[in-house]
Amino acid sequence: MTKIQNPQKLLQIERNLNISYFNVIDTLTNRVLGFSEAFDGEDTPNKPEVNFLKVPFEKGELYFYNQPEIFTNFFLLDPSKSPFTAKVLAHLNTEGSIYWDNYYKTGRREDVSPLHILFKTRSFKWAYYTLLMGVLLFVLFNGKRKQRPVPILEPLTNKTFEYTQTISGIYRETKDNRAVLRKINAQFLEFIRVKLRVETSNINNQFFNELALKSNQESSKVKALFEDLKKVESQPLIKDKELIELLKKINEFKTKIDGKH
Repeated sequence: MTKIQNPQKLLQIERNLNISYFNVIDTLTNRVLGFSEAFDGEDTPNKPEVNFLKVPFEKGELYFYNQPEIFTNFFLLDPSKSPFTAKVLAHLNTEGSIYWDNYYKTGRREDVSPLHILFKTRSFKWAYYTLLMGVLLFVLFNGKRKQRPVPILEPLTNKTFEYTQTISGIYRETKDNRAVLRKINAQFLEFIRVKLRVETSNINNQFFNELALKSNQESSKVKALFEDLKKVESQPLIKDKELIELLKKINEFKTKIDGKH
């Protein structure tokens, strides 16, 4: 427990605080403005010590106060304690300008980084620079990624033409035109499903209208093409000439899609 006193009023602080005071005072020039005393108990005070001092300095005065807690919110927000802070500040001369320095003073700043120790010694500093230059030269000349030669791979050749020749040769030798017709029909229906997105499970008038709409052709011509396909398929003997004519009509149908002739 601490008590702060001045000639007018004794103020008690119900907290355990460090008590700082002046033990050496020039009584000829210094003026005592306040005291503080500590209590071991409620009724056993210690000797009062000087904690507020006015010291002349050149053309002005310096005020030293050793209990900074009175300038905190602990004091200023308490109506019973804030008047004491006001009385301490009332000693300032308000006739002139008052300058308030809001910056915290940390004293002389020193560099305590590990590099500071190296740079303080000339030999260590040049050894550090030499190491940096060596690392830089290593990166420039020896740090490049060594790449193995990549073998050149020949692109895969297109064997579609040779495959077509082989298959056509087999069918030509066997003279099985009906099998050729089935291949032509299957490829044509696959073209319709993939290219035009038209279902080919039911070939009827709705199918012809939808196919004609998506192929930019007349419905009657589309229907006639499928009738020719069915007619050739129903014959007991399919001639080469009939297959060629049917294939020409199918190719003509494909070339007219999207307005391409």
